[in-house]
Amino acid sequence: MSKIILAFVTMVLMSCNFHDQRKNDATEALTKANQLLMANHSDTLAVKNAQEAVRAFVNRFPEDTVSPFLLFELALVYEKQRQYDSTIKTLDKIYSFYPHSKQAGKAVFLQGFLYANVLNKLDKAKELYQLYLEKYSSSDSKMTNDVKMEIQNLGKSPDQILKEIQEKAKMDSAQAS
Repeated sequence: MSKIILAFVTMVLMSCNFHDQRKNDATEALTKANQLLMANHSDTLAVKNAQEAVRAFVNRFPEDTVSPFLLFELALVYEKQRQYDSTIKTLDKIYSFYPHSKQAGKAVFLQGFLYANVLNKLDKAKELYQLYLEKYSSSDSKMTNDVKMEIQNLGKSPDQILKEIQEKAKMDSAQAS
């Protein structure tokens, strides 16, 4: 009986060490990829290592609360490399598999932002912004305000937005006088 308990305890400890090692591997790989990208060194091997380490962790520990965090960080690495298809797919995975995580709202917002400001797919951007407002507006008031501003300005050039702000400021100052 004591040998069975000892074997069980050993298996539990080995499992914890495996979990921690996989989490550390993913975190270190993401850190290295980010550091290289921030220094303008596009290192595809570092990005690939980060991708593999994150996927290994998420596939092995899909229920771990660290999984959506690692996926979001991986999406940011893809975004820095302008790999927007991979960015969108990773962000979508966060929302689809971890809709109640802290990263889900951020993932939906960033998807909308990329569709609006990079990919110029305004209908898709609006759909995602509306989804954010429906599901996540109470989680972050600043981001909620940003989403509302994004919706108001969808399809407008920076010059149009600046002109509208200036006109509003003139009207506000005229009303105050």
